[in-house]
Amino acid sequence: MDKKWFKEAIVYQIYPFSYSDYNGDGIGDIKGILSKLDYIKDLGVNAIWFSPLYDSPNYDYGYDVRDYLKISPTFGTMNDFKTLIDEIHKRGMKIIMDTVFNHTSSEHYWFKEAIKDEKSEYRKYYIFRKGIRKGNKLLPPNNWTSIFTGSAWERVEGEDNFYLHLFDKHQPDLNWDNPEVRNEIKEIFKYYCDLGVDGFRMDVFNLFSKVEGLPDDDAKFSKGRKYYIDGPKIHEYLHELYTDVFSKYDLLVVGESFNPSEENKMKYVDKNSGEINMIFDFSHLNADSRFGVYYLHKKFNLVEFKNNLVNSQMINYENGWATLVLENHDQPRSISRFGFDLDNYHYEAATMMAASTFLGFGVPFIYQGEEIGMTNTNFKSIDEYRDPVTHFVYNSFIKKLPLSYKGKLRMLNHGARDNARVPMQWDNSLYAGFSDFEPWMRLSDDLKYNVENDLKSDKSIYHFYQKLLSIKRNNKTAIYGDILDLCPLDKKVFAYKRSYKGNMLLVISNFTDKKIVYNLKEDLASYTYCTLLSNYLDVSISNGSISLNPYQTIIIEPLKEYSYGSVIYRKNGSGEIEYLLEKMGLGHTSIPKGHIEANETIEECVKREIREELSLEINLDMNFSHLITYSPSKGILKDVTFYVSTITGGDIKVDNKEVIDTVWLKYEEAINALTYESDKEVLEDANNYLTKEL
Repeated sequence: MDKKWFKEAIVYQIYPFSYSDYNGDGIGDIKGILSKLDYIKDLGVNAIWFSPLYDSPNYDYGYDVRDYLKISPTFGTMNDFKTLIDEIHKRGMKIIMDTVFNHTSSEHYWFKEAIKDEKSEYRKYYIFRKGIRKGNKLLPPNNWTSIFTGSAWERVEGEDNFYLHLFDKHQPDLNWDNPEVRNEIKEIFKYYCDLGVDGFRMDVFNLFSKVEGLPDDDAKFSKGRKYYIDGPKIHEYLHELYTDVFSKYDLLVVGESFNPSEENKMKYVDKNSGEINMIFDFSHLNADSRFGVYYLHKKFNLVEFKNNLVNSQMINYENGWATLVLENHDQPRSISRFGFDLDNYHYEAATMMAASTFLGFGVPFIYQGEEIGMTNTNFKSIDEYRDPVTHFVYNSFIKKLPLSYKGKLRMLNHGARDNARVPMQWDNSLYAGFSDFEPWMRLSDDLKYNVENDLKSDKSIYHFYQKLLSIKRNNKTAIYGDILDLCPLDKKVFAYKRSYKGNMLLVISNFTDKKIVYNLKEDLASYTYCTLLSNYLDVSISNGSISLNPYQTIIIEPLKEYSYGSVIYRKNGSGEIEYLLEKMGLGHTSIPKGHIEANETIEECVKREIREELSLEINLDMNFSHLITYSPSKGILKDVTFYVSTITGGDIKVDNKEVIDTVWLKYEEAINALTYESDKEVLEDANNYLTKEL
């Protein structure tokens, strides 16, 4: 399997309106984001995706672009954006921009010129058609309906012509059949690539191509979709973008698809198609809703959730790449949706969902606030909602239902995108640390779930994410392994196996608020496992029988031992290295066999010795040796003193903490990058790497 950076990406999404307000106007901005980059980097991600930062009148909060080459004054300036690119790159992260090319804003220069004059060349940039006269009425050109509101057509004032808008009337659709439009779009992509942007998310990309003639649709609902979803020339247009732009840069390109067919899902991301790297597949997030409509709530169906999640990974494994997502700016908060007992198990549920999702095959996309377990908001009035889609759904559908006002709001709230768009919660101050001024939209109800509180907590979701993402970054099986659902029909447990080059990783999660037992099948029960991570301190595995606490997740792998000389060592998937010392001699420190208690395995003995803070000096018989202190309070391999051998055979003690930390990280990077097919090569390569760094 070929290796490219996008395959090892871990992406953090920022919704700029709601992340951090620097200038005190109650709206997030670029300088606010700049102030939080270290927080994002420390989480363990290596790329940041920004919802649109372009100039926009904000009818759809940035997804209606007025000028693609200008940064919205709400967020800052183009110089601020260039600074953002530089600062992200300085921290070793990549930057991904959102692009919106199915439509523009009705205030875009192209559209304003188009409606000025019927003969304008810019009219060909959009989709205009004459209306149909029936008696005294002028009807739209066809019966297509908008995804957002009513008819998909809006009449041009003073004319018999209409323009197509699959979304809001302020978002006229571009005419991708016009090569001039495609050339304009390619130049915009190139402009941002040359600025240093590393990737793009393409909004509703599979709607770009429409069937010629725009015929009427005989569907009962959502008319027109069969004529514009996965349209006739979509693959041609994507391949053109790939050939002329994407292939000339080292990019991550991810598409937001709208109800694509299974065949097209695979073709878009097939490495041989020359189109895009991956698409978002949200089918697993329909497991709590009817007909894929989030407002129509149903009891969470775990079987549906995991089958759709795993299937989207399996179909892409050989030739494409997958995405792993629970939340974004269009999704309600996942932790609130699926019926979990948050009063008693908020930390456990949030961490269980993260582990279950992000260790699959594909690129994790983490939405702001997900890493601290932000929840849905209890909006008290329709006036508190900001999303125009929420208002359309309420006025055209929910408002007419025979429910109480509270019942209507409860139904609306379950699917409202506004839940994801409330301001990020940083601390316990008046406006949750988001701003010193009243925010542009109301805050969440659960303000206790903020960064300040989480980082201080013994049950920190952020700290769990750090460990989880360390596994995702460093364990090649977690990146490149195939995936197999171990119990696809189980209604309580989600368990899957990742396999790669003879290595194996198991992720097992209890989706209930009860203690349960999960039994591994015979072929897996025979292994001895080491635990890489769990959201509980106690992990009970005996003869393939695993006891799981409420919402417990465990990540385990078969124990492997490697030896070099008298040193026996184990490497686990999070990048930590556990050393065992058998009886040695030559003055080496060892764990005497007498230390192993009755009925105690070597692994259990080592864990016990670690708890007793045993320090071991290990001589690798090469150019250096180091003293490793196992500290249960600080974690394994945190306190390290290096002794570097000189040419004369003497030792130079390095005890400067900053130098030690830096060198140790370099050493860990070297170890993590190796495949462990030859243990001697591992130590030699790591030693050579470290020697160069020293």
